[in-house]
Amino acid sequence: MMIELKDIGYTINSNTILQNINLSIKKQDFIVFIGANGGGKSTLLKIILGLLPKHQGTIKYDKNLKFGYVPQNHQNSNINHSLPIDVISFVKLGVYKNLFDRLTNKLSPKELDKKALNALTKVGLEKFATSKISSLSGGQLQKAMIARAILDDIDVLVLDEPTSNIDNNGVKDVFNLLTTLNKNGVTILLVNHDIKTTFAYGNTIVHVDKVLTFHKNNIQNLIDSQQTHFCEVELIKMMQERHNQNCNHATYHKKEHK
Repeated sequence: MMIELKDIGYTINSNTILQNINLSIKKQDFIVFIGANGGGKSTLLKIILGLLPKHQGTIKYDKNLKFGYVPQNHQNSNINHSLPIDVISFVKLGVYKNLFDRLTNKLSPKELDKKALNALTKVGLEKFATSKISSLSGGQLQKAMIARAILDDIDVLVLDEPTSNIDNNGVKDVFNLLTTLNKNGVTILLVNHDIKTTFAYGNTIVHVDKVLTFHKNNIQNLIDSQQTHFCEVELIKMMQERHNQNCNHATYHKKEHK
């Protein structure tokens, strides 16, 4: 396993945000975290990244894992997209994770330009390298955020609601990009609220509401991206029924073997 979480807990002012979280993440997983607002999804991602301290439990990582991170809702981030900065310069900021990186970075300007252009090529934005960041559409801007996150040849890409405030075509483009990165060996962990894209692209679905419920996406073939009607409520109900059946089956066998 690349990452192993055991009995993770997180509490704020006596309020339990996460409890008894157990999750194994292996190379090339595409895990989608779903659940109601306030259920702890973003907190869990930040704990995995080391941005928040865990209050209980343990996390084990493979050696030398490199992470990329696209935070929630870029429009509310600290980046002012109206600044007169071009796209490639924006992507190059991904090499500077902190002040220490700025002081110790040994890449020459040419090497850094090459890495940034390679990242832009991976996300399909190479022709926009010299365009102003403010000229990009919502979907293109999110791709630029992903390019910045993958600049350093990462192993794990973590995204928090990467398609919020993006139109349908942009959503499809972003998820197709994530699928390509995943096929090329990058493990994907993301929070998503759109049920259709969740089941169309993720191979594992994790529901988080203080506790964690783990699902393999074994109903993916029910999704037809070309169909005109899609009932999310029925899909959620089906998922819950299958979960209940599995739990009841496991309980029955425990009783049977006593």
